[in-house]
Amino acid sequence: MKKICIIGILCLAAGVLVLLLTHGSNELLNESTAVSVPCDGVSLEVSATKQKLDFTIKSEKIDYIVYSSFQKSMALEMLQDGKWYVVSKTKLSMDMEEPVSPDSSVAREIKWKDYYEHDLSKGRYRLVFTFWAMQGGQQGDNYTIMQEFMVD
Repeated sequence: MKKICIIGILCLAAGVLVLLLTHGSNELLNESTAVSVPCDGVSLEVSATKQKLDFTIKSEKIDYIVYSSFQKSMALEMLQDGKWYVVSKTKLSMDMEEPVSPDSSVAREIKWKDYYEHDLSKGRYRLVFTFWAMQGGQQGDNYTIMQEFMVD
């Protein structure tokens, strides 16, 4: 009986150790289902290091861009074995309707450490931004734009 208890405690300790070692690893979540739905006049520029991800949303010919209508409007995805996988999704740190005049840009910076507790590993990534926009006073629509980038 004493041996069974000791074996049980050792198995439990091994399980806890495995959980501690795997928690915090840069594991991939789900295969991406994102589909590009370009918006004429809106582009996304990205620069990234292992600790920081900067992006700029540039807009032309857009009346309004709305970010707050999407719970998870920004996704970071990583290319692995020829497929894109979601690493992290986040709501942008801006809950606002932003009037945008032609040839303007809306620059926002994400310090990715605020959202994702690990440094980005080397590899090919893409930032996927989903938003609602209205052009030329016409009916608005949902769009998804993507920008690929490398982290060295």
